Amino acid sequence: MRPGGERSPEGGRAAPGHFWQGRRCMGKGAADAAFALLQTAGGVPAILTSGTLKAGDSFAHAAKRTGLDAMRQVQTFAAPSPFDYEKNCLLFLPPEQSKAQMGSEKEIQYLARQICQLVNATCGHTLILFTSYSLMGAVYRLVRDKLPFESIKVWQHSQDAIHRFKEAHNAVLFAAGSCWEGIDFPGDVVSSLIIPRLPFPVPDSLSEAEQKRYFSLQDYIQAVVIPGMQVKLRQGFGRAIRTETDTCVVSILDDRAAPTPGEDITERHWKRFPQ
Repeated sequence: MRPGGERSPEGGRAAPGHFWQGRRCMGKGAADAAFALLQTAGGVPAILTSGTLKAGDSFAHAAKRTGLDAMRQVQTFAAPSPFDYEKNCLLFLPPEQSKAQMGSEKEIQYLARQICQLVNATCGHTLILFTSYSLMGAVYRLVRDKLPFESIKVWQHSQDAIHRFKEAHNAVLFAAGSCWEGIDFPGDVVSSLIIPRLPFPVPDSLSEAEQKRYFSLQDYIQAVVIPGMQVKLRQGFGRAIRTETDTCVVSILDDRAAPTPGEDITERHWKRFPQ
């Protein structure tokens, strides 16, 4: 959208995440849309809004991705969340942590065991968000015949499977990919959200090239990898808590989410999660 919310030639406003350039509406991600605004705004003030721009307690990650960190007149504002997570959301980290190698049969069996216990505790009403379709399929094959509730797999954001899950009321939805964002499950359709692995970005050729811009691997992880995971995790939390009255148990089965032995659960630790 151009600054000021210019109307499209058809009379409606451009959809969120889109902007008008001439007579074409071009779909963009947050970073691309912001970059396009920088190039075309011509000094006109622009407002970028999102529920997941912050990583931890800072906008630094989003500002760097969009190039806004190089501009002097950028102002940031974080509105208080309307959701009372402390009252309506319970975060569960299992006391039994798996140290198995990722992708191993031992890890798959651990996740299947934990998922069965959690699903039975809430009588279904469960959304399970995986970070890969292969892991989702492997766990699904182990648990589908052990659960007394309808188990549904959703591939590539299949609307039919999502509709079935909503209509069943107490089913279990195994999901990955685009299901981390943009899907609405208000009410008690999802009373339990299970995240088997923290959603760290998958390394690729672009991230390898980006890593070379940092002094060390640790600097890259702190500046890019962890903030990217935090943004994705906020999006995942948003599938469960959609209104001010929604309640949910969020279970993270990844041992990287838990404090290290002897570490207190400090404010710094909890900044990884939505507040």
